[in-house]
This record gives sequence, C-alpha cells and structure tokens, in this order.
Amino acid sequence: MNRPDTSMTATQTWRAVVVLLYQASDAGMRRAETDRATHSPALWADLIASAAQQLLPSSQGESLDEVELPEGLEERDFASLVVAATELTQSQHLEDFPPGASGLIGEIARLADEVSP
Repeated sequence: MNRPDTSMTATQTWRAVVVLLYQASDAGMRRAETDRATHSPALWADLIASAAQQLLPSSQGESLDEVELPEGLEERDFASLVVAATELTQSQHLEDFPPGASGLIGEIARLADEVSP
C-alpha cells in the first residue's frame, strides 16, 4: 500500500476520487461514440461515482466544482482517469474514508483492471 498522502485529508481525497470517476465517465461516453465497447465501463464509472458521492456528508457532496485534483490529473483519457482514481484510494488509510467506502474501492479497482491495457 502507498504511504498516506498528508497533503490531502481523506475527505478531500474521496471527493477527488468522485470527480475523477465522473470525468472518466464523461470521457468514456465521448469515446463510446466511436468505440461502443467503452459504453458499459463508462456507465460503471458513473455508477461508482454516484455511489461514492452519496457517502460524503451532504455539505461535502453537493458541489464538486471546487475540488482541486492533484497536479497532473487533468486531461487524461478514460482508462487513465480510472487508474488515477484507484491510485488516490490507496493514498489514505481505508478506515479514514467514509463508512461504506471499502466496497466501492473494490469496485474502482475492478473497473481499473477491466479498462487498463
């Protein structure tokens, strides 16, 4: 496991994971216009993002517009965004994430395995 990232709290990290998954879903849906095989994984990313957002306290989950992503995570493709979300989940201790996160972290990892080359 990676060392905990002390520059972000677990809540900030979880919010970034949600944003990355929504971005991945958007990128996957755009790609699905020419590659239909991407449609289902893009929907899977959206479903996980939605479930992950529901684990946040209402004050943290309502607006994700001001979430700052770690440097270098902008403008990536679908698979890279999913992998980046997986890596972020490994940057904190599991018990510091919201209750229920462990199952979703497993889903994120399965999605990353599915879409990674």
